[in-house]
Amino acid sequence: MFARQGFHGTSTAEISAACNASKSWIYHYFDSKEAILYELLDEFMEMYVGRIEGAVSAARTPADRLRAYMREALAVLIAYRINYARLFGDVDALPPKQQRSIRDRERAISESLRDILIELRPELKRHETLLMPITLLSMGSLVWSHTWFDPKGPVSLDRLVDLATALLVSGLDGALAVAEAQN
Repeated sequence: MFARQGFHGTSTAEISAACNASKSWIYHYFDSKEAILYELLDEFMEMYVGRIEGAVSAARTPADRLRAYMREALAVLIAYRINYARLFGDVDALPPKQQRSIRDRERAISESLRDILIELRPELKRHETLLMPITLLSMGSLVWSHTWFDPKGPVSLDRLVDLATALLVSGLDGALAVAEAQN
């Protein structure tokens, strides 16, 4: 409901109705609507980070790590089909400590991709100011995949991973060419 309607557009009464439970039952387990949001985001991020870290750590080469990262990130985002942008846009509704916790996990995911990109193309280190924009542009394409990818469609998840990985590697080469030309 938070992903569809937004945190502020969803009432506790709607949550309890969707759960076939009373509001008092909801409040028995959660102190507030913010606590529900935090629990959802925290559990999702724990699983998401864990799956990416597990997949990447099992890969041998930088190219294998990139493919493993892309596959696991896409698999999670497509399987859960969450409106990542909307749901994570509501992190500001949480208390500061909880916001930091969620943002730290988001940062871990982006830093993992950044580190893989540096392994793949060490010359990126010479362009420190471009590292995060390149990383976040790459991640942006992943988090929106749930809106258009159909796992039952003509392109399999593995084929999508191959396409995304090739596009990212080719894009890195192009981005480095632009960066080098501007120096």
